[in-house]
Amino acid sequence: IGQPEFIAKWNRLGFNFKMNYMLQTKTNNLYYLDGYDNEKKVVLEYDGKYHNAPKQKELDVIRQKEVIEHLHPKRFWRYDAVNKQLKQIV
Repeated sequence: IGQPEFIAKWNRLGFNFKMNYMLQTKTNNLYYLDGYDNEKKVVLEYDGKYHNAPKQKELDVIRQKEVIEHLHPKRFWRYDAVNKQLKQIV
C-alpha cells in the first residue's frame, strides 16, 4: 500500500521509474523491483511493515546484493514506509 503513489511522486521529480521491473539475475533468480529507472540507473525499493520481520530483512539483503551485482546501479534507495525514512544503499 502506497508504493504506486510513492513512485509516481519520484517520477514527477524527473525520474522514470518502471514499477515492478522484472529482473532475472545470473543465478537465475527472478525479482520484481519496486522501481527501476534504466536511464539514470537507479533502483528504488519500497519496504512496508512486512520487510521488518527478521527473516525478511535477511532475505532482502541477499536480494539487494544480487540486484547490485547484476545491474550495477548508480544509486540504490530503500524507503522504509513504516518509519518514513529513505536509505541510500549505493
